Amino acid sequence: MLLTALALAAAAVGQGPADWHEPFPAHKVIGNVYYVGSKDLATYLITTPEGHILINSGFDRTVPLVQRSVESLGFKMTDVKILLASHAHSDHVAGHARLQKLTGAKVYVMRGDDEVIASGGKGQYLYAADRWDPCKVDRVLKDRDEVKLGGVTLVARLTPGHTRGCTTWTWKVEDGGKKYDVVVIGSPNVNPGFRLVNNKDYPEIADDFAKTFEILKGLPCDVFLGAHGGYYGMVERHALLKKGPGNPFVNPEGYREYVALKERAFRKTLAAQQDEARDVKRNIPYADKADERQVLDVFSPKNAKNLPVVFWIHGGAWQTGDKTDVQIKPQAFMDKGFVFVSTNYRLLPSVDMATIVRDVAKSVRWVHDHIADYGGDPKRLVIMGHSAGAQLAALICTDDRYLKAEGLSLAITKGCVPVDGDTYDVPAIIETAETRWRVHGLPKAKFGHREKLGVTARPL
Repeated sequence: MLLTALALAAAAVGQGPADWHEPFPAHKVIGNVYYVGSKDLATYLITTPEGHILINSGFDRTVPLVQRSVESLGFKMTDVKILLASHAHSDHVAGHARLQKLTGAKVYVMRGDDEVIASGGKGQYLYAADRWDPCKVDRVLKDRDEVKLGGVTLVARLTPGHTRGCTTWTWKVEDGGKKYDVVVIGSPNVNPGFRLVNNKDYPEIADDFAKTFEILKGLPCDVFLGAHGGYYGMVERHALLKKGPGNPFVNPEGYREYVALKERAFRKTLAAQQDEARDVKRNIPYADKADERQVLDVFSPKNAKNLPVVFWIHGGAWQTGDKTDVQIKPQAFMDKGFVFVSTNYRLLPSVDMATIVRDVAKSVRWVHDHIADYGGDPKRLVIMGHSAGAQLAALICTDDRYLKAEGLSLAITKGCVPVDGDTYDVPAIIETAETRWRVHGLPKAKFGHREKLGVTARPL
């Protein structure tokens, strides 16, 4: 992480890692698509009978490297008609003005990055002091706009977050009689120093990243490329070109894995920054000699005192699920003046149903005894749950045996909100499932509702 941060800091003054400036053999990727960038800063040449398209310029000092690469493939820089960008950071666009002058190309930029490029770097988030030669923008793009030249149609997808106008380029290419979907990812990276929470300069940054991952996950991709060669293992895949048949740049699985990896990194960073911005305590044991599942999380607004408490029980058919499956619920309730508690419990078939309910009751007892230390009012407790968690919530709130065993009464609960109560009538669930097996001649489940809940299970 430290090395990455130092690399990005160096980039802000036009330096960066050595492989950003190191020449690399220009090569055909697929069809009419060529790599003409440095060892890591990716520049792509798309050739057509009516002229060519370049994606990214790199730094001003790397433009001669790009020129040599293009010419080494037998193409002319004066035939470049359109210059595009992945996103408005200096390592991808500081050379735009020089390339525009060299080629006479028209410059197309996604809205959100257009003014940054046109002004030579003004208005960037985080890298506010980074500057380059201003470049005239001939066309401002919006999401799904098409860029057409010589029978080739590129589609600009707005994938913001890394910058406001970060752009992922997609198009179809034909090679060997087959058509392939090409994707050049703009950037899904949360750079060191990016603030995803309480960001006054870019308030919507977290939402933008979330939108980007939904878009990226929905794109068809055969040929995976990116703003940096390192995104898709360019150096390693280029080496495979000499080792046999097949195109190593056709890598749909690599695309899916990369997007998933970067989304996990985003979610992890977002959660950590959200925890910093609010008072969150995780994995608190609620039982003596607690099992690893007998833990809960507490989410409190800053300076909370005597606030009502929402106690959340996750679903998952009593066999799966986790207290972390809460999405935006903690923040939504904290915004309304609640302390939010999300609990785990042991699962079937490791324990029986009665033990699960007792676990939840023990968790409620912990909340009653300790929640005041976290700004909550133990006398104002609302118990909620989803699906299997809804059934457990309803049991805790209506069958006083479980709370009595913990020395409590139903009077401590001020509300019960089961969400998706299809689990209430347990005998009916068992009968419905077993009738379905009989009518359709299906094999009986090895661990069905009768085994989960017991033959004598009763409705609420």
